[in-house]
Amino acid sequence: MYKHVFGLFSDQEDSSSINSSASVSMIHSLPELKVTVELAMKLGKADEERLLKDRKLVLLVDLDQTLIHSTNENIPLSLEGVEHYQLYGSNTPWYHTKLRPHTMQFLQSISKFYELHICTFGARMYAHKIANILDPSKQYFSHRILSRDECFDPTLKTGNLKALFPCGDSMVAIIDDREDVWNFASNLVAVKPYFFFKNTGDINSPCKPK
Repeated sequence: MYKHVFGLFSDQEDSSSINSSASVSMIHSLPELKVTVELAMKLGKADEERLLKDRKLVLLVDLDQTLIHSTNENIPLSLEGVEHYQLYGSNTPWYHTKLRPHTMQFLQSISKFYELHICTFGARMYAHKIANILDPSKQYFSHRILSRDECFDPTLKTGNLKALFPCGDSMVAIIDDREDVWNFASNLVAVKPYFFFKNTGDINSPCKPK
């Protein structure tokens, strides 16, 4: 996506016309970088053609209680099979994350058929930390990480879809334990919420489940 954006900037539009009429934010981690509607459609079409050539669809993947369960409660750091980390320095609270059983096998298998994108209400630092745990070599998600800091809507994940996929979401599927945050979209596969830590729900939930 980065290559397409900057390539089309230089080849087809001058910077003054882009800055004056840009309104569409297409890159997960750079919502402040906007392009014109016309350029967004060209980029979206190019992405669709690339995916069709690769024989892939897009899968938006939630984190909390879908692939993982996290807590910031007082958990022994000796607890095996759990990732323990501090997001904001040595004097900040500890977080603890347990991967859902068979998550790594799932990512390996599903990535053959889907281009994977993370879409979470966790903060940017948290989202990228979890992405690094799940995908240290960046072979699954790369830069395609949409966190709470980039979401247009604090309670719904649907707000970014039109910008990310300007040609429509007919090639997009979603997995999440929450249907309501996607406004009960027809392309959502709802999964049973994963719990590992007692007395802890989704620490990044924007609202209580309906």
